[in-house]
Amino acid sequence: MSAVGGALLFVLAFVAVLAPLIFLHELGHFLAAKAFRVRVEVFSIGFGPRLFGFRGQETDYRVAPFPLGGYVRMAGEYGGGAASGDPRLLTSKPRWQRLAILLAGPAMNALVAVVLWWGLFMHGAEELDLPSGPPVVQALADGAPAARAGLHPGDRILRIDGKAITSIEEYQKEIAFRPGQRARYLVERDGSRLELEVEIAADPRTGIGWDGVYPKTPIAIREVIPGGPADRAGLRPGDLVLGVDGRALERVDDLVAAIKASPGRPLTLSIGRGGEVLEIAVVPEPAEGGARIAVLLGLPTRFVRYGPVAALQAALRTAVEESDLLFRTVSGLVKRELGVKVLSGPVEIARMSADRLSVGLAATLRFMAMISLQLGILNLLPIPVLDGGQILILLVEGIRRRDLPVEVKEKVMLAGLLVLLALMATVIALDVAKGLNRGQPAGRPAAAGEQSAPPGR
Repeated sequence: MSAVGGALLFVLAFVAVLAPLIFLHELGHFLAAKAFRVRVEVFSIGFGPRLFGFRGQETDYRVAPFPLGGYVRMAGEYGGGAASGDPRLLTSKPRWQRLAILLAGPAMNALVAVVLWWGLFMHGAEELDLPSGPPVVQALADGAPAARAGLHPGDRILRIDGKAITSIEEYQKEIAFRPGQRARYLVERDGSRLELEVEIAADPRTGIGWDGVYPKTPIAIREVIPGGPADRAGLRPGDLVLGVDGRALERVDDLVAAIKASPGRPLTLSIGRGGEVLEIAVVPEPAEGGARIAVLLGLPTRFVRYGPVAALQAALRTAVEESDLLFRTVSGLVKRELGVKVLSGPVEIARMSADRLSVGLAATLRFMAMISLQLGILNLLPIPVLDGGQILILLVEGIRRRDLPVEVKEKVMLAGLLVLLALMATVIALDVAKGLNRGQPAGRPAAAGEQSAPPGR
């Protein structure tokens, strides 16, 4: 694909994913304003000059060229016309109604996220099928913090700083928020327990915590390319790769290395399938970089479908878990425990959007649910021009029992806008650097999973 074609796909993917979520966010504000009989002058998707739209009886519905956010402009929003006594001005309404209007946008995003997850769980979804219980160390990266601290393959990680670790996902989340910190690991080794102090490092690409532990996880074949060596050998999606040529596999890199080193030479793979272990010979075919067997590898998954009530419970549980992850990320940034590398801006969001769209509708909707929830929560940050900043101003006015002067509000909003633009410029620069570090254009699909920076209200 040409650079122009790739860039166009990049932009279209970004708009396809984000524009509906921005529209629904602003629709929340709009419906609440109408419910309280506040006149809405502009309903805009995007920032900048009007591209096209239509004019209603009292509202200009428009699309603007910069799709990083949107806005609903209400009559009297910044104090204009307050002396006229017009009952449909925002400033003429009680503060609780103004607060409800500000909260309606984020609330709509949260509702959309839950509804999307609810539908996905009822339709059926792929879930990771990882071993339960405390993670077992399968391998350690050379020179890794955990290796220097004395962890060995086979150790079972029971606790980190006194907190019980009951799954691989819990372990990974606990480590992610501790870059640069020392943590005490309680591990079980050969029936005995011992404590080790690990100085957790920061991943140079993402900035999240990294200790160099590879937990013991099955290596699954996610997809078999038709007509390739794996297909001809009889491998199937869902097969677990347990070993190669009689050697147990410690990590997926070992399997990839064995395949690349064996063009045209048979390899015997130990395959777990349906509770049995099969020995299957496969002949890697020559390819760029060595050889391949034409499969996609990943973690094992299982297909789960819920009834309406269980699906709603799963959707709410997912919303709580994702919210907790986002709150911990924001807290880590504020406390300077995490660096801004953990954020993803519009470039990374566009890349991830293209990635999900290439996978299919379910993956795209799942991604949209996550972004919708993040959009709602991040808009509550106390930064002027975001909903949270305006809520903070409203609370200050409530304590003072009178509105702030219009000139003060304008200066505060300008300061907030400058902060937001500086943040956006920073994350865009980081996005570009991440793309360059991958050795590919930033818009090309690849895996990622950082938190998104807030698009404007």
